[in-house]
Amino acid sequence: MKLGGRNLFDSQQHINIRYGLRTLYQENHRDSRKLELVVRYNFNATNSKYKGTGAGQDEKSRF
Repeated sequence: MKLGGRNLFDSQQHINIRYGLRTLYQENHRDSRKLELVVRYNFNATNSKYKGTGAGQDEKSRF
């Protein structure tokens, strides 16, 4: 089972980059909220009782 989420509270991101006399400003508004629930289940998870013994004995005795 897995539970995850992204940007649940409608957050914003602001970036200021200064180098020399130049300034770069970037503002991100993310309007994609995501809530995810993943449930996995394996059917027939028990091991098979067949162990493979005796398979091909006729061919072995033939040689």
